[in-house]
Amino acid sequence: MFRNENFLLREVAGSQVLVPVGTAVGEFAGIVTLNDAGAHLWNALEEEQTVETLASVLIGRYDVSLEQTTADAKKFIEKLQGVGAVD
Repeated sequence: MFRNENFLLREVAGSQVLVPVGTAVGEFAGIVTLNDAGAHLWNALEEEQTVETLASVLIGRYDVSLEQTTADAKKFIEKLQGVGAVD
C-alpha cells in the first residue's frame, strides 16, 4: 500500500496532522492527528509497504516486540483506510 497523495503531513501547533487536499477534501472533512510513530510510518508509506514491513520500520526505531509493532501497524493502516489516506 501507498499513502494517498491527497493527504499531506503538516505540523500544526506542535502536532503532526494529516490534512486532506484536492479530491480528498470532499471525501474527508477533517484532519488526522498522528503521534511520532504514526508520522514515521506515514513517511515510510512514500514507498509501497505491507503491515509486516511497517512493523519492521517500528522495530528499527523503537524497542518493542514484533508482535506489538505488527498490531500497532495494523491499527494504523485501518485508521488510514477509514479516511481514505492510503491506497
